[in-house]
Amino acid sequence: MQWDVAHQRGAGFVVTPLLPAAVFTVLYSLHEHPHLKHAEILTLLAAAAEQDTPLVGTRDRPDNLRKLLRRLRDAKLVVQCVDEPERATSRYEISRLGADMLRWLSPVTAWALNEFDRVVAGKRWIRSLPPLGEPAPWGSRQPRIATDMALHLLGGKWSFPVMCYIDSAGAEGISPTRLQITINDDIAASAGADRVQWRLTEEMTHHTLWRLIGAGLVERHEDWPQVRYCLSPLGAGLMGALWQVSEDAMSKDAELFEVMIVMSGWFPDASS
Repeated sequence: MQWDVAHQRGAGFVVTPLLPAAVFTVLYSLHEHPHLKHAEILTLLAAAAEQDTPLVGTRDRPDNLRKLLRRLRDAKLVVQCVDEPERATSRYEISRLGADMLRWLSPVTAWALNEFDRVVAGKRWIRSLPPLGEPAPWGSRQPRIATDMALHLLGGKWSFPVMCYIDSAGAEGISPTRLQITINDDIAASAGADRVQWRLTEEMTHHTLWRLIGAGLVERHEDWPQVRYCLSPLGAGLMGALWQVSEDAMSKDAELFEVMIVMSGWFPDASS
């Protein structure tokens, strides 16, 4: 795929806000069980963690769920409803935009369910866990688990941009130096050199590539003195699914940009 700016924003503006701990599970829970109290969300998070532990170990949980819910409300992904004003009893619902984001992820869900064992293997590697040694139980092959694991294969600030640029390089791949230079030049060109919040360093380039290789999404090819990186078949499948996500999400660019301001830290001065 040739990832132009519009498609990068489309998929990235959906994936990136869902990466912080428990965000996807909270939104998924509110989508499946509307109008939940704080305590009920905590119960569902605990149940999800219990389901996930045999596959990928203990999942990260939010340090403060109320703070996370306020952040999701500020990002317009969650709506807070006060049932009893005199007791300040709040319930929470997923917003229309939050529900749209989950719906747009359906190609990623389908991909992850089809590649479930390899997605589990990649997630376990990221978490420094040994391989399962056998196929995952059929009862664990659920949309929430599969989608959450797929998203977190792209955890880290630079994983999604790096995957886009490797995909755009095609079958010949791209060297780490060219990858770093191209990403930084494009960020500076689109944001303005004096407004760039982060730059991709050489160290982070190699760390991100190492992580993506371990997750099974990228392959390293040596043709001395050249070293180039290409998508693996697994990585190509994920990027194909994300391209479909971007096609749906591009029509909501302005709304998703506001979500990114609140959730990602990529655009700290955008609202000024």
